Amino acid sequence: MKDAEQTRKKIVDAIVSYMLAYNYPPEYEEIMASTGIKSKSTINMHLKILEDQGVLTHEKGRKRAIEVFGVHYVDERGTR
Repeated sequence: MKDAEQTRKKIVDAIVSYMLAYNYPPEYEEIMASTGIKSKSTINMHLKILEDQGVLTHEKGRKRAIEVFGVHYVDERGTR
């Protein structure tokens, strides 16, 4: 597996783990802490690629606006 693919897998794993633990998506800083990535722009670049690949959706500029397809969790508004 290429380095970039491994990085994207780490990002998705970090997002899913966080969502299942806390019932809402992580912020960029929480993804950075979990993956060891030091740049928000790097996280954003990988999220864009993952979105283009159909793995997730995210809204740049909005906190906690990440959704991984196939992952279900319960937030304060109900099932997501």
